[in-house]
Amino acid sequence: MSWVDRIQNRLKITTPDEKVYEVLWKNPTKTIEWNASEFAYINVQDQFIDKRLILGRKFPLEFYFVGENHLQEAKFFEISINDRRPCIIDHPYYDTIIAHIISISFDDTQLNVTKVTGMALETITENNPRTTISPVDAVLLKKIEIDESTEAELNAEIVISDIDTLNQTNAQAYNSGIKIITIPEEAQEYFNAFNTASSYVNTLSATPLLAMRATISLLTMPSKFTASTQDRIKTLLSTFNDLRVTLTGILRLGSKQIYETKGNAVISSMCQAAVTPIKGNYTNSTSALNIIETISAAYDQYLADLDSLQAENGSSPDSFVPGHEAMSQLSEIVGLTLSNLIEIALNGKQERSVILTEDSNIILLTHRFYGLDKNDENIQEFVNNNNLTYKDVLGIGKGRKIVYYV
Repeated sequence: MSWVDRIQNRLKITTPDEKVYEVLWKNPTKTIEWNASEFAYINVQDQFIDKRLILGRKFPLEFYFVGENHLQEAKFFEISINDRRPCIIDHPYYDTIIAHIISISFDDTQLNVTKVTGMALETITENNPRTTISPVDAVLLKKIEIDESTEAELNAEIVISDIDTLNQTNAQAYNSGIKIITIPEEAQEYFNAFNTASSYVNTLSATPLLAMRATISLLTMPSKFTASTQDRIKTLLSTFNDLRVTLTGILRLGSKQIYETKGNAVISSMCQAAVTPIKGNYTNSTSALNIIETISAAYDQYLADLDSLQAENGSSPDSFVPGHEAMSQLSEIVGLTLSNLIEIALNGKQERSVILTEDSNIILLTHRFYGLDKNDENIQEFVNNNNLTYKDVLGIGKGRKIVYYV
């Protein structure tokens, strides 16, 4: 069927309650990701990519309910997708898709039409076989393996500039991490780790293994803080961005190995932080998806950095080739983490949003979307989800986008 024929068809969504909605649609797009591992070999140019099965497809949706009953139809649709089972989407461009619609927004600001936008994540119809070890435990064990493999990979000559760079990295990491600590004992432990790392780094040429071990420990610590996953990931991302500043002018093999060591520690720590949330971190699908995007982007950037540092071939003793074992383990921990987060996203609360058609206030809107409770927990959740400030206490104006989760 040609695109001319396809574009004439409507988007059909069969919801879990077996109701069928045929709607007008626009802007068809999709994103595809595969399970893949990267391998680099000594004396072999470039790297080997072991591409496996599709990890999943994402489908941003944009469709419309039109006509005098558009508000009622949109309301019925909202009710129909308040179900944890997947929908069946018959897409004019992408054929039949079994997917969870994990976020959705309703725009009623135009007369005679409700614009609906959202995100659909493709899913399989059966659960994967359960392993004897939980995904969280698998990530934590893989983190230990990565640290052990990484610290042993520094075998090149060390110079004074490497010591200065490591001290700068540790100081920047400490200054970022200390900001999210609220427990005095954690602050003291972090300070002790910083002092230990500084002491060993200053004698790096004599004790390279101890210096790397202390540095990895320092860079990893924010992933274990008693802080929200979002704050821990943000702190580690800041450290990663600081690391990338040191890429400029890296020519020596030892300097490149040090960058690899630090990068492995930070990226794997982001994975560890992601799978060890505290209560309330993953209250909805969007929060998990945001972490997925952050880790994926950082990991892709890190691989690009290593590729830029790698020699055209590994024939020279001074040629840099990323360590096979550590990089293979890093690929595994990222894959495990993202798979775990996708499962959280599919099972979490789904995002909804509306554009206010009249002025309102926090109390009325909380009652409308969550209901009121005696401890005002729902009010606080509503405030947090919409990033409201003290100014909004006086009223929320017409045209404001309001987000809520069901």
